[in-house]
Amino acid sequence: MLRVSPAAVDSGQFTDQVAQASRCRRDGDPERAERLLTSALTLWRGEALAGLPGPFAEQQRSRLSEQRVAAREDLLDLRLRGGNCGDAVGELTALVADTHSENAGSSC
Repeated sequence: MLRVSPAAVDSGQFTDQVAQASRCRRDGDPERAERLLTSALTLWRGEALAGLPGPFAEQQRSRLSEQRVAAREDLLDLRLRGGNCGDAVGELTALVADTHSENAGSSC
C-alpha cells in the first residue's frame, strides 16, 4: 500500500481544483472558476490508470472519466455564458467526438 497526500497525486489535484472552481462559480467568480477548470483539465494525459487490470481499476477509470467529462462541460458552460463562443464551439465539437469514440465499442 502506498500512502500519499491527495495533493501529491494528479487525480487529487484535479478533484481539488474542480471543487474550488465550483465554489468560485457559486460565489460569483466565473473567471476564476474558468481558470481553475482549465488548470484541472491540463492535468489529464490519456486514460486514467491505463494498463492497470481488474475491477477496482476499471471502476476508478470510469469514475475519473465521468468527472473529466463533467469538468469539460462546466468549462464549456462558463465559456458560453462569458461570451467566448468561438472557443467553446471547437471544444464542444471535440467533446462530442471524444464521447462518441468512447461509446463506439459499447452495445448501447
